[in-house]
Amino acid sequence: MLFPSRIEVTVIDKVGRHHVLRGLEGQNLASLLDQHADTLGDDVVGNSPEGRGKAEAHVKVPNELLKMLPASTSEEQRYLAEFAESSSLDKHSRLASRIFLDQRMQGALVSLSDLKPWKTL
Repeated sequence: MLFPSRIEVTVIDKVGRHHVLRGLEGQNLASLLDQHADTLGDDVVGNSPEGRGKAEAHVKVPNELLKMLPASTSEEQRYLAEFAESSSLDKHSRLASRIFLDQRMQGALVSLSDLKPWKTL
């Protein structure tokens, strides 16, 4: 039986601190961030606009990682508009639940971005 590989991702929090988080291959980034909310801050993860109690976060990804990810869909863009501060949205914005850890993400760098304040209550 094969076990999922451990993947390390560096997350830059909202005050510029770097955190190396370890997740499992196949895990989505939102669930990894949710597991570390005590370290990253309570305002990092909110409830997904998709519902069902799913964790969600707004992250920014560098160009190198954007090239490896599937193109952002219109649905993802709509959810980002509902979930994230409009002033913080740009071409690097992604929903963390749509990013899955795999070997290509080993050592990747992402930064946390703003949510609409009422999404984290």
